This record gives sequence, C-alpha cells and structure tokens, in this order.
Amino acid sequence: MVHAQVLELYSGKWQSRQAFVESPSIASFPLPCYIFVAEDSFPRERQEREKVLHYFNAPAFVLTDVCFKSNGYFGYESLYDDTGNLKGYVTWFRYMVKIVKPSVEPDSSYIWHEMGFFTQWSASHSICMTVGAPSEIQEGLRDFLSQNPESLNFADPYSIHVPLMDQIIKLYDRSVWSVRDLIRPVEKARACNPAIEPDFSKLHEDARHAIHCSETLDVAAEVMGQMKYEQASFHKKYTADAISLKTAIEKTQGYMSFQLQMLKNFRSRSQANHERLNNEITLVAYNMIMQRDSKVMMSIGQAAKEDSKVMVAIGQAAKDDSTAMRAIAVVTMAFLPATFTAAVFSMSFFNFAPGTGAHHGSWTISRKFWVYWAVALPLTGITIATWFLWQGWINRQSYKGRTVRGGHK
Repeated sequence: MVHAQVLELYSGKWQSRQAFVESPSIASFPLPCYIFVAEDSFPRERQEREKVLHYFNAPAFVLTDVCFKSNGYFGYESLYDDTGNLKGYVTWFRYMVKIVKPSVEPDSSYIWHEMGFFTQWSASHSICMTVGAPSEIQEGLRDFLSQNPESLNFADPYSIHVPLMDQIIKLYDRSVWSVRDLIRPVEKARACNPAIEPDFSKLHEDARHAIHCSETLDVAAEVMGQMKYEQASFHKKYTADAISLKTAIEKTQGYMSFQLQMLKNFRSRSQANHERLNNEITLVAYNMIMQRDSKVMMSIGQAAKEDSKVMVAIGQAAKDDSTAMRAIAVVTMAFLPATFTAAVFSMSFFNFAPGTGAHHGSWTISRKFWVYWAVALPLTGITIATWFLWQGWINRQSYKGRTVRGGHK
C-alpha cells in the first residue's frame, strides 16, 4: 500500500486526511477527491505501479520508466459498458517544472518537480491521483477549494483538471521568475561596472536553466492544448441537453483557453529570458575581447616606444661614428698630399747630389721617369673601372631580388 494525502469533498466541504491507497481501496473513497502521492512513496517496480493505478485504467506503457522520465504527455480513454453506452472517462498526463534557487553548490541550485496525473470520471464521481506534486500545489488547491466548494461541475470530465492546472501554472510562473532572477543581477553588475570580470561558467549554467525552462513550457503548452482539444471533442460527441450543463461546459472550455494562453505567455517570457542571457554572454565576451585587444595594443605601443628609444640610440651612435669618420677623412686628406709627394721623390727616378765647396747641390731626374706614369695611370684607370663594374653588378642583383619577391606576392 502507498501512503497518500487525500483532499476530498465530504458533506459539501473539502477536507484533507492521510490514507494508504491501492487500487481496490480507491473505489471506496468519498467522491470526488484528489489523491496526492509523494514521489519517494510511489512504487519503483512496474508491477507495484499497476496495483496502484489499475483503477485509472492507465495503459501499460504509461507505467514504464520511459513515460515516468518523459518531459510531458497527455492521453485519454473513453470507457463503455456492454451496451455501448459511456460509463467512464480516464486521462493521464504529465508535467515537469524546474525551479532555480540561489546556492553555492551547483547540484543544489535547482529542483525538478516531475508530476504525473491520473483521473477517472463517471457520471457519479470524479477522482484525480497526482504523483510527485510539491506541497505548494496541495496547499494551493486545498485553499482554493475550501473557499470555493461549489466551483466544480463534475458532469464535465475535465472540471477536476481546471483548479489543478491553476496551481501548476503558478509553479511555472515561479520557474520563469527564478530564471529571470539569475539574469537581472548580471545585467545590473555590467551596467555599474562594465570592466567586471564575468563568470562564464555560471553564465552558461544559467543558460542551461533557461533552456530547460523553455523546454518544459513548450511541452506544457502542447499538453494543455491537447487537453483543451479533447475536452471540446468529448462534448461534441456527447452533447448535453440541459442548459445548465452546457453553460458549465462552456465555462470550462473558456477557462481552459485562458490557462493555455497563460502557459504560452510564460513560454514567451522564458524565451525572452534566454535571449537576454545570450545577449549578456555575447556582450561580455565582446567586451573582454576588446579589453584584451586594448591591452595588446598598449603592449605594442610600449614596445614601439622602447624600439624608438633604441633607434634614437643607434642614430646617435651612427652620428658619433660619422663624426669619427669625418675626422679620419680630414686627417687622411691632410697627410695624403705630403705622403704622395714624399713617395714620389723617394723613388729612384730622382737623385739629389749634395754640393761640395763652390758647387751647389742639385736634383737630377731619370730620363726613364715616364715609366712611372706609364704604369701608374693605366693601373689607376683599371682600378676605377673595376669598382664601377662591381658596383653595377651589385645594383643588378639587388633589382633582381626585389623583382622576384614582388612576383610572389
């Protein structure tokens, strides 16, 4: 047997009590009622689940782990007696809601509410069993029904769904705002200090929560839409003649349309949260790139400044070298004529005879002095010509190198 909390309509009042439930005992409950089973109290084995949910005619596949781990679904079945008349109507559906909460530890920063619902309706009673619904849904539903005990018309199989969906919608509202509360501090922090270093790991974790929120709302809207469609189909097939019943049916249809619209609105808000978070991630990444580029440019500028100082030093050294070379050139020019003259007159082509007594000293020059000029002048010409030829070859090689490099660009 499974421990459960039962919210039942007894003597015109909605009351809560604890009970142990299994399929046979559910039929004896005062009707209508809601049965809340905690997730940790629900059987893990398929055979045990069948014992609990047999009363609700749930398909065997719904009892498998595939459906119990699904992010949402909706199904129904009409039950007929041997004469082909409608004797009952069952539905089964599932919702998942993710609530994010502030926490230092990543694994405890959120909680999943995985809720399964099973309803059984007939003309005389209506029962809904929920598995895994949080206490706030139980409390909210109890408060609403206590204040509005006559709000449900159980001639409509979907009447029991309506107040329950109100509480589920409130839970989705909390989910959307819990994600929004992650985004807003990031936006404010950036506005106050654009240079703040972001926590990209946390931003991507927040983005994961936003994605899950949008996913569950997408599925929730589809489930609610299918539920609304099947409610309308049921009453088209089984038309009620009483005006009061038609009014109640139309009221349920209108309110379910409103609930569906609320889920769609939450889905749009969740998508906006995701886009806002993506904008923050993109903007922060762009700012970080710009800041790093700025630092790189500053480093390059500093290096260029240092290079400029080095070039100034090199220029000063070159200037000093140029001054030294000019000094050497001046000294060379000063001594070169005298050196040349000394070299010429020291050759054997010249002879100085010192004077003796009444005879003065005299210079004599060899008649072969022309040999010196015959050798020196051609040699000088050859040297100058060789230098010009060598310089021209150097210039041609340099031009060819520039042409080859230009052709490979």
